[in-house]
Amino acid sequence: MDSTTPEQGETSADAWPAELNRGHAEGHAPLLIAPRPGLKIYKVMKLEHAINSIQGGYLHFNRVDGYRDFPGADAEDGAQLPQDRGINAATTFEKSPDFSIAHYYDRARGRTYASCFAASNSDYIWENYGTGGSRGKIAFVFDAEKLRARINQTVAGETSALMVNGQRCTQLFSVNSAMVEYVDRSFARENLDVFPNPVRYTFMKDRAYASEDEFRVALSAFGMGQFRLADSSILTFPPSLQLAFDFKDAMSDGTIEAILLSPDADVPALEAALEKARIRPLLSDAPLRQGL
Repeated sequence: MDSTTPEQGETSADAWPAELNRGHAEGHAPLLIAPRPGLKIYKVMKLEHAINSIQGGYLHFNRVDGYRDFPGADAEDGAQLPQDRGINAATTFEKSPDFSIAHYYDRARGRTYASCFAASNSDYIWENYGTGGSRGKIAFVFDAEKLRARINQTVAGETSALMVNGQRCTQLFSVNSAMVEYVDRSFARENLDVFPNPVRYTFMKDRAYASEDEFRVALSAFGMGQFRLADSSILTFPPSLQLAFDFKDAMSDGTIEAILLSPDADVPALEAALEKARIRPLLSDAPLRQGL
């Protein structure tokens, strides 16, 4: 896969340093809030979506600039702070005077995907997530550190690759996993001394969403230029991505510690999906939720 610069059109991938053309794992960890040791995280979703993920062997990631498809979604997810935007917009690149720092952050946001988890098994997450299904809800309970390790290996392993329309491409997404930081977006600033790495915006949300208590896994591609495929087409970043994830292995090694269900969950449908995938469900005695 080659890359193109914003001001010069198509160029060879050698125009960028090699580390920018291939994804890495946790390269920005020092900029983010690490989860506490032993943290359990909860992924609440429609049972239908969970069955699709189990059978398809993937975790679902949404592009962060597209959270507008359900009530209460944060339309500013991953966006640069309002108080930062003026200076960002007024600052341009020497070799590309029509391309500002604000453009760079917006482009990086359009190449960033998130899979979201909660750090507490709260009523809030059961009431607000996984809505609209006809078969109830499910929560996978993960060991945060084991999940990070498994995803890091998938993204940054020596054999990792990106599949685009059947084409095997250089794996260009980097992964970071951390707690979301909640701030007052009306007043918060990040660019007082230096321009922040875009990952700072990815893991920052307004205090109005603090009840989410979110742990986030983010996949992001370099925010400069374009990426050209072997057939000379330009890579379009879709609204969502699927990251390979083996649920059977994850349950066997304790990455997934338990499965929790809402009272109206279609248990036979889930059991059938687990049996088809040869997965033995993990029992849970978690209060207020039905364990499987």
